[in-house]
Amino acid sequence: MTDDYLRDQQNKFENSAASYRQEANEVFRELVQQLILVGTVILTVSVFIFNVPALSMELVHRDKVLLFTAWIFIASSLLCGIVQYVLDYYFFRTWTNAQDRIVDGICNTGIDEINIGTKVEDIQKNIPSASSPIPVFLQIFTLACGIVFLLVVMGHLLFLLS
Repeated sequence: MTDDYLRDQQNKFENSAASYRQEANEVFRELVQQLILVGTVILTVSVFIFNVPALSMELVHRDKVLLFTAWIFIASSLLCGIVQYVLDYYFFRTWTNAQDRIVDGICNTGIDEINIGTKVEDIQKNIPSASSPIPVFLQIFTLACGIVFLLVVMGHLLFLLS
């Protein structure tokens, strides 16, 4: 009775941990999608607007450099988003492979009730609990920098045209 209860509790907590891990990474994935969308729209619209001959003639060299810098930052933001997608893919693939090895071990290679805890820990010990958030932070930073540079250029243009 006690062993069954403990096993049920262990299964419940393991399922909860897997669910929370997936939920936490889903938040990053959704954020990355939204940031890629925002970056793509801003980049496309700004390239279209600032390539209008009447506006591009009004830009001084400093504004052109700021505009080009803004585009580089926004493009870097898009690349960071793609890198985050790749990292997420490898993270979930690693966890799926670990789960497959555990199932295979239970079915074929002698993982039983006595050694299941140690075998599962051995398989999962080097797998991180979450995907790396560094590209997301870089994506946010570079997108924010690009938007600030665009706003500076737009402010200079508004003062020049008025």
